[in-house]
Amino acid sequence: MPVTCRKFHKDFLDNPVDFLRHYFITIAGGAAGGVSGVNTFQFWDRVETVKGFTTGFSGKRSKQKDRPKISLTKQGVFNNMPSIENNYFNAHYVSMWKDKFAGLLARQADCTYNIPTQATVSKSANPDIMLTSQLTGCTFGIGEVADNKQLLMHIQPGAGQGLNPENCRLHLQQTVTALLGENNVYGIFERENQDNSGYKNDENGATVVGVRKNDQWKFFSQVWQRGGKGPLLSVVEIKQ
Repeated sequence: MPVTCRKFHKDFLDNPVDFLRHYFITIAGGAAGGVSGVNTFQFWDRVETVKGFTTGFSGKRSKQKDRPKISLTKQGVFNNMPSIENNYFNAHYVSMWKDKFAGLLARQADCTYNIPTQATVSKSANPDIMLTSQLTGCTFGIGEVADNKQLLMHIQPGAGQGLNPENCRLHLQQTVTALLGENNVYGIFERENQDNSGYKNDENGATVVGVRKNDQWKFFSQVWQRGGKGPLLSVVEIKQ
């Protein structure tokens, strides 16, 4: 049975962990270094029926190709995707930025984004879902709540600059911590604090999403094997 945009939104907010265990989510948010903010996304159900699929991780793990897929794409990014009725919704989109060392720290206002913890009457201006592009080595940082806002960022490791890969990762950790305000950290999702069989493995990627309910945001990762051929590896809440 096809998933409607309304059902997607309701089920996602009601139980995000079960939702992410059941559906493989793909997100296309646009080019790196773009503008974060409230964006309109197009929704479509990639697979209408899935035989023999059960939610969760008990028994044999279903591969992505056998898992129901929901794709979310910023309006106008792709124009050749199938369209279904009522397939648009708004979400807080957090753009990816590249770790450019001291230059990135000087542009904190550009590469970080505050999302409100309290809903307003205008749902279109203050939606309940946060999205960012797929993570394939990036770090997602979450700051603590201040003045009814929560600070977010999605930073990609820098390349070149005379640093080896290990030092690039170390600098990324330092950059994210500095951008969050040193000790004002709610959670960080990165290669270094994940399991070897999960996101820490270079062959795996992740989807990071956030949902707001009762004036509180919660953030979750869905880790999967890249290339669409492997299993869903984990769904966890991101927090300290």
